[in-house]
Order: sequence, then C-alpha cells, then structure tokens
Amino acid sequence: IGPFNKVKIAQLSRTSALPVNTLGLNYMGNVKAPTGLYQFGLLPEDETTQVAHQLLAQGHKKVAIVAPDSSWGRRIRDSFGNAYTRAGGKAIITINYANNSSRYADISTALAKKKNELDAIFLAASPSQARAIHPLLHGGALKSVPVYATSHIFTGLINQYKNIGLEGITYTEIPWIIEVNKKGLPQDSQYPRLRALGMDALMVVRGLSKIKGGSALNGRTGKIQVRRDGTLHRQLKWARFNGGLPILLH
Repeated sequence: IGPFNKVKIAQLSRTSALPVNTLGLNYMGNVKAPTGLYQFGLLPEDETTQVAHQLLAQGHKKVAIVAPDSSWGRRIRDSFGNAYTRAGGKAIITINYANNSSRYADISTALAKKKNELDAIFLAASPSQARAIHPLLHGGALKSVPVYATSHIFTGLINQYKNIGLEGITYTEIPWIIEVNKKGLPQDSQYPRLRALGMDALMVVRGLSKIKGGSALNGRTGKIQVRRDGTLHRQLKWARFNGGLPILLH
C-alpha cells in the first residue's frame, strides 16, 4: 500500500508493469498507469459528479454555482459544472468569491436577483466558509432554494453548536462519519476521513480480486469500484444537517 505522494506515484509509471499489485493512495491524473498499479483516494470529482446527477434526479435543472476563487475552488466548480451540463443541467449564474474574505453578503444579494430562475444552489466551500456563507443563503429571499454540497463543507468532527451554520445543507458524506455520529462512537482522530481511507485501503488490497471481477466493496469511504485503468472510485451516502448534526438520508 502506498505511496501517498502524487509525484512518487507517477514515478511508478516509468515501468510497464509492477512485480506486485500496488495500491497508491492518490491519483496521477492523465498519466497512464502500469499494469499492477491501482489508484485510490478521496477524489473530489467522485463527489461533484454524484451531486450533479442527484440534482438532476431531483428535478433541479437550473442551478447557481458558488465557489471560492482558488485552485481548489476552480477544480470543484469546473468538475461539477462539466458533469452537470453534460447530463442536461444549466448553470444560471456562477459566483467566484474571494478565498480569503470574511464578507459574503454580496453572494446572497447576487443570487436573490436570480431566485426565480433557480432550482437549487451548489456550494463549494471549506468548513469555515460554508458555516459563514450558508446562513446567508438559508434565510431571506433564498430560504426556499435548496443548497447542495460535497463533504468538504464539514470537518467530520461532531460539534452541534459550531455546525449549526450548516443547517439544511444536503451533501455527500462517507459512511464512516454517519456511523460514528449515529452510534455515538468516540472520535479518536482529527482526520476521520483519512482514517477511513486507511481502513478501506486494507480492505481493497484484501478484496482486489473481487472488485477486479466487477463487484463493488462497501467501504467506510463509500461504495468502491475499480475501472479498467486501475483507478478506484467511490459512491458516497447522502446526508443533511439537522440540529447541527449530519443525518443520513434514505
């Protein structure tokens, strides 16, 4: 298992085949992987694609995209936007907010002008950004417009008081976070999603022959499947914040 670093994983592509199956904990991008190299991680594009398809499945064909003006924000914005428009949706307005700002009132003002054209809002944000921005969207003229997001809005650490700003957001979440919250298990890691990734990496190595045969593994980071190019992809659960807690949606 490993490496984790993208550069070191890319170095493995210099050979046509590896002597043993290797599970890299990241993705090389467009570099062709040698035989025996599998790539696994918390890929944001898995989540943005899932959100895009869910919005359309719910009948939300016109959305606003709100994302930070940063390399990460542009990656999330473009990944979601491309998946959404390819599937038949339309982005009515895209707002790129300053990544290091603490003032977000202009976002709600701009969206309110488009309210009658919107079915939903897709919010790309860090946990602190989401807690500051979402209350502006959840009230006033935009209160009836649902907000969707990826798991990046939430640290994964339960704090009802701190996370009340996320109230009502529908988002993708790994099963492990939902399970820990539902069962009241102790949070013994500051990075619960990375811990879940480590547990799933062991499961994938042990079940590699199964997923290579087309089956899926139900892991702590999601439902895991492998593609022909050796990349592993996840389907997450759906959750919504209620009372400052992430609640599983069935």
